[in-house]
Amino acid sequence: MKTLHFGDLIRQALDWAWKNKILWIFGIFLGGGGLSIPNVSSNDWEKIQQMYSSMGDTTPIFQEIGSLENLLTVRNIAIVVGALVIIGLIFIILSFFARAAMIFGLNRINQSKSYKFWELLKLGVKKFPRLFLMEIILGIPNLILLIPFAALIFDFKNKSLIALVIVAVVFMLIYNLMLFMFRHYSYCFAVLQEKSAWQSIKSGWQMFRSNLKELILVKVVEILLSILIAIGMITVIIILMIPLGLLGGLFLFGFGSGTGIAAAVVLGIIFILIMALIKGSINTFMQAYLTKVYFEVRTWK
Repeated sequence: MKTLHFGDLIRQALDWAWKNKILWIFGIFLGGGGLSIPNVSSNDWEKIQQMYSSMGDTTPIFQEIGSLENLLTVRNIAIVVGALVIIGLIFIILSFFARAAMIFGLNRINQSKSYKFWELLKLGVKKFPRLFLMEIILGIPNLILLIPFAALIFDFKNKSLIALVIVAVVFMLIYNLMLFMFRHYSYCFAVLQEKSAWQSIKSGWQMFRSNLKELILVKVVEILLSILIAIGMITVIIILMIPLGLLGGLFLFGFGSGTGIAAAVVLGIIFILIMALIKGSINTFMQAYLTKVYFEVRTWK
């Protein structure tokens, strides 16, 4: 009988993730992040200056801060946005390398074979073009569905376009939900089988379609695990912030502003490194869980 034992799958994924910490390095680059710049007007700076002036603080630091708006020119904003886009593209490219290396490493673990970091990295480089082409192919429907949005910008009062946008949103949600269901299995076919990008996509879809009930349950469990992990992450962040904040305050008030700022930078770096390791371990666990499902289902006849 075709069935998945989720308790065993989760325990095996945890075991793989814990015993193969080298995979955490690749896990760090799976996923993404974001940066935001607060919108502060000159009036806001004036209010802050007036508040501190009323307190008797005549520190000229606010004159320096007030000049910040002079830096927010179109040219400088374009440079910052361009730099963020480039950094984002770099991380997207690294994620393809990392995903291929991760799946290949998990395959070696499943076969009880040894592996080396540089071997995984080399495989990631080799499989990058295939995974990249897969993403281009899978992204084409989303680009097509975005056309009504672009048209609506130039004629936002057109009721027909508004209706078309609503239809496009519905189809986009359905399409991306389908991708969420089978995309990882296509990655596995692309990395572990000698299949082209298109063949890997079709094989992943066929695997999902042929085992619909079981693989829907896999994703439901994945969502539940993600919720539990998110709760755990929030708890960890709070636990980490308390001692780090106390240490930062101790340095700031005990040794002066210069030492306090330096300590804050060091503590910030430590916090980022800890969070990166946690992210790497979590992503390794989730990839191990989904890849183990792929191995199990592949044995079904």
